[in-house]
Amino acid sequence: MATMRANVPDLYTPVFNEMILESDAYGEETTVMPKIFDVKTMKNGEGDKYETSSLSSLGRWTVTNESANVNFEDPIQGYNSSFTPLKYTNAFQVSFEALDDDRYAVLKKEDEVKAMGRGARDASEAMAAGHFNNAFTAGATAGADGVALCSNSHPKNPEETGTLYDNYTTDALSHDAIETMFALIDANMKDSKGIIVEVPSNPLLVTGSLLHPLAKRLVSDMAKERPETVNRDINVWAGELQPVKWRHITSSTAWFIVFRNMGLKFIWREKPHFRSWINEGTEQYCFKGRMRAVSGWSDWRGVWGSDGTT
Repeated sequence: MATMRANVPDLYTPVFNEMILESDAYGEETTVMPKIFDVKTMKNGEGDKYETSSLSSLGRWTVTNESANVNFEDPIQGYNSSFTPLKYTNAFQVSFEALDDDRYAVLKKEDEVKAMGRGARDASEAMAAGHFNNAFTAGATAGADGVALCSNSHPKNPEETGTLYDNYTTDALSHDAIETMFALIDANMKDSKGIIVEVPSNPLLVTGSLLHPLAKRLVSDMAKERPETVNRDINVWAGELQPVKWRHITSSTAWFIVFRNMGLKFIWREKPHFRSWINEGTEQYCFKGRMRAVSGWSDWRGVWGSDGTT
């Protein structure tokens, strides 16, 4: 049965959807972002924004004498975050004449479709990695608390802005620098009431491409002795951190300790997909890739960073 011209877009849209999501095109399983971010998908009817609201825990329990009144305490409203998905698109066209002259003209667009899939992957990766590339810069990239993702001046809460928390160093990546970072984590991993927050297990050591070999050496199970020393001390980080290379991180010196599910969010409103239509005026079959997404953070405690400048 002959392929009807009017049916061509509907026929090939599922084909292109499959192509764009293949491992060598979009390749969701090859992206770094899902390893680091808490990925959410908004449902229809949930509005045009993804919003988070934080409320503090209650403070430390206190000694109460027999028959004395208990202490009633109110939680503190923390910082609220709002994420508005943006629309990303790309498109290509096939002329009527191309299809007239070559019955496989649309299928021959496979390479362009896969390239479009890589573009979708690159856009989502770049969006998420942008928070790390701008982690030490406030201004437009500030979080809900008004400072950069990695800063030495995170306010304790909206009511106690004079008490500051710190998740930023300048140490170049090394065994000792990681030790310093975890000392910083121990001292500053507290909630908005000042209660100590348990440090999550299985942290990630995230770097760009240039630092990744060093990161792997520093945390390798094989490195039972401290790298780059002659004292034969034990390497306390062997097997304790998972090194993650992210080629979208542009800095050659910055590195990060990341705890998953602690504030970093990537929100899909609509995952990458294809749509198609016929433009009778220009006599072209039109195919468009489309997605809506946004990323950000609701809690800085998920990321501890060094710009590696000292």
